[in-house]
Amino acid sequence: MHIYHVMKGWIVFLIGLLLFACTNSKNMRILDKDLDTLRSRINILQKENDSIKNEVSDLRTKNQELKTDLSLLFDNLESEIRTFSTDFEEYKEFRKKAPEEIYRFKEEMRDRLRLEERRGTQEERFTEIRDRLRALDGNTDRLLIQTNSWSNQ
Repeated sequence: MHIYHVMKGWIVFLIGLLLFACTNSKNMRILDKDLDTLRSRINILQKENDSIKNEVSDLRTKNQELKTDLSLLFDNLESEIRTFSTDFEEYKEFRKKAPEEIYRFKEEMRDRLRLEERRGTQEERFTEIRDRLRALDGNTDRLLIQTNSWSNQ
């Protein structure tokens, strides 16, 4: 009986081992399939990672170019602001000078107008005096003629 129990134990053990082996091979196939799926996902992720690294590298290059462009624009803007400030200061000085110059110009024009008015009145006087002298010359000539005619008589 003892042999019978030992044999029976071996048979149960072998059947269990056989079932375990079948189950293990099925699990192994499933695990291999899962492992292949994971490897393909890892490959996809590595490709995406490489793509992202390339994009980051491109973005860094563009970022550097944009920094350079921005720096140039900033320098140009500073230069234009300096120019504008200088022009604005000159304009403020001009605004201060402009009323003074306009006032001076107005005074010069008034003086010239007065001078022209004086000249006009002087020319009128000169014309009047000249006309009187001509009239006197005419009268003197007549008087001479009359005196000559009286002397001849």
